[in-house]
Amino acid sequence: MRKLQLCLLMTAIMLVGALASNAYAQAIVSGSIPFDPDNLNGVKSAANLTIYAIGPGGAEIKVNPDAYGNFSMILPGNGTYSFRVEPSKLDYLNKTTNASYSIFYPDGTANVFIKVVPDQGLKNVTIPAMKVAYPTISGTIPFDPGNYNNVTSVTDLTIYAINESGFSVRTNPNPDGTFSMDVVGSGKYSFRVIPSRLDYVDKSTDMAYSIQYPDATNNKFTVNVPDEGIKNLTIKTWKVMTGVPTATPTAIPAGTPTPKPSPGFTMLAALAMLGAAVATMKKL
Repeated sequence: MRKLQLCLLMTAIMLVGALASNAYAQAIVSGSIPFDPDNLNGVKSAANLTIYAIGPGGAEIKVNPDAYGNFSMILPGNGTYSFRVEPSKLDYLNKTTNASYSIFYPDGTANVFIKVVPDQGLKNVTIPAMKVAYPTISGTIPFDPGNYNNVTSVTDLTIYAINESGFSVRTNPNPDGTFSMDVVGSGKYSFRVIPSRLDYVDKSTDMAYSIQYPDATNNKFTVNVPDEGIKNLTIKTWKVMTGVPTATPTAIPAGTPTPKPSPGFTMLAALAMLGAAVATMKKL
């Protein structure tokens, strides 16, 4: 019994020491981000932006700059951090068409990386932004209600355009099958078109479906979108006879890892464990 208690005591001491070392390695990173309100859709102040720092283990730290674009944030340890900057409210991106934006990283082609050395902060860091056009994609999608399970109108479909960094924009077609959407910069986009209500595809078997991309074999309909956008795009469908409802994606994947518990919370738990072990030994 005494050996077990001594083992618990040594484990708690080692954990406290490791956490203290990690806390000692924390670094303050401060700097600024350029801001031009004329190039952001509805964003009038740098304070309406959010800066994200993603650490080596996927933990995410975020902070809002002040109205002048200045920021300061505490990073929990050493290593290389990637940064992205987004409007605090994504609906800022959906109010204007054919506009020029300051699009922040990741932009699908590059990231900003900052290497943090233990117990050494960084000052005057500038997170760059690049101006790109938000091109418009417009066109049509064929629709045959006889080939959809309980989908009686093309307006019950949702079109997703996803760029190479995983950012998605979606829209619903008009009753005549036409659609228009503003995407986040030029580049390669893959398209998903699925029923707005997924229960449409789960109620019947032995039916003919118009299978939208990606299909059961994960084929994708991809398009290279230039800065000037695309007109008269036709998103094609496949007609497939099947005795089993085709698997359909339940959601567009989210991209943000769940932050890990803060070092302070873990430190308190370790100190509580150490105190309990010491108190037990005093009773013996």
